[in-house]
Amino acid sequence: MAADTPETGLKCVFDLTRFANRMNPRTGRAVQQEISKRLLKGKARMSDKGKEGGVAAASVDPEWEQDGEIARYREILAREPSSVLFAPLSEAYRKRGMLSRAIDVCIRGLAHHPNLLSGRVALARALYDAGDIVKARQEAETVIKSAPENLAALRLLASICRDQGDREGLRRTLGAIVCLDPSDQEARDELQGIGPDGEPSAAGPSGAGFAGCGREIVTRTLAEIYATQGYYERAIEIFRKLRILEPGDESLRRRIEELRLKAAARLSRGKPRNEGRN
Repeated sequence: MAADTPETGLKCVFDLTRFANRMNPRTGRAVQQEISKRLLKGKARMSDKGKEGGVAAASVDPEWEQDGEIARYREILAREPSSVLFAPLSEAYRKRGMLSRAIDVCIRGLAHHPNLLSGRVALARALYDAGDIVKARQEAETVIKSAPENLAALRLLASICRDQGDREGLRRTLGAIVCLDPSDQEARDELQGIGPDGEPSAAGPSGAGFAGCGREIVTRTLAEIYATQGYYERAIEIFRKLRILEPGDESLRRRIEELRLKAAARLSRGKPRNEGRN
């Protein structure tokens, strides 16, 4: 493990502060001040150990407690259990293979912040790595339902669909990924090789090119992506097609009416949005 130097410590201060500032500027300042104090204390302890003999005695703490990144997150959460920094702490545990700790941290953190999507993504990833694919899928789909444009959750869901052999789910998810990130060539190629019914395409990757958010992709996820981006007419078009497929689903009718009202309100403000396709 790399030595915990002042330089790596300062980088951690920057990363933590930037993360906290996105959530709450006041929290970001508090995080920076607290970690700076901890770094100064750490330097003082290193100096004292050097005076005592040049080589520090072996710590009795477990190896993970000596990890600078994890230790700093833990210190903050010990002082402020409701901090949103449980999400990056969980990711740090997961990347080091400490999956039970990653899951536990997320569960406790989400008790304080049940709607924090980054926390739900972190939990889904930890569950997936731990082999609990069913629960991982539930968490990923919860995130996507609230934020259809969340690429981290979509990419995780695509991996889960592959593992479960859910080709139709994989097709829908890859379609959403390509719409959000047209530069994802791997997703485009994989989607191109899947037929409209979820079966392998006869044309395969060498068939006709995938044209962006192709009309053949008709899913709620894609409709909500368009709605989130303000492309109400495109979203309405997809929801209409879904109503044909699911005529008994009244939620589709209500969603179409909601989007019509939003589109009309925007026009009344004199701000039409160009929804033409490239």
